[in-house]
Amino acid sequence: MWLHVDACVGGYIATFVKELGYDVPDFDLGVAGVASLSADLHKFGFCPKPASTVFYANEDMARHHAFEFSDWPNGRFATNTIVGTRPAGGVAAAWATFQRLGRPGYLDIAAKVMAMVERYKDGVQSVSGLKLCGKPHLSIIAFGSEDFDVFRVSEVMAVKGWIPGLVQKPRAIHRMMSLIHADSMEQYLDDLRAAIGVVRQEGDVKAAIQATY
Repeated sequence: MWLHVDACVGGYIATFVKELGYDVPDFDLGVAGVASLSADLHKFGFCPKPASTVFYANEDMARHHAFEFSDWPNGRFATNTIVGTRPAGGVAAAWATFQRLGRPGYLDIAAKVMAMVERYKDGVQSVSGLKLCGKPHLSIIAFGSEDFDVFRVSEVMAVKGWIPGLVQKPRAIHRMMSLIHADSMEQYLDDLRAAIGVVRQEGDVKAAIQATY
């Protein structure tokens, strides 16, 4: 039995964050039993869609990746992607991005992202009644409350123009942050405090919103 790790969100920043000295658990091909690792380049690889990567621990594992089919009139059909032909623009753009940023560029991005996330976390925890869920290692955080309904808080935030991200268990507001969130951090935290004030004054008003992906 072998495992595949899908490092979907954070896959291309985790290794650089770890290199910077942050506490990031082992997650890659160095973990016993992990034979393949995939990650989307359009997230923290900062590349345009469509381009993703998959790595295998060895060549034998990689041979399982290909799709082959011959039970049709045209004979043998073999491809490394089930969808067959794909445009090369995304691959070319990803290559250009890698050449431009390189390891120093990704390390710089990782340092800036993590510094911003720490400020966000401090800001959230400074709000009375809010608490972080768990101990996030990268740039995805969630926060909830035992004092008021954070789903109702998210509804008030939505009126102010913020798109709510929610998780169900526990009920919490979910944020997947990148550098684009840096400039709006103070405004978000100000609006969050104001929204909590509204919800506290409302009393028993129930949220109609549900957590959806």
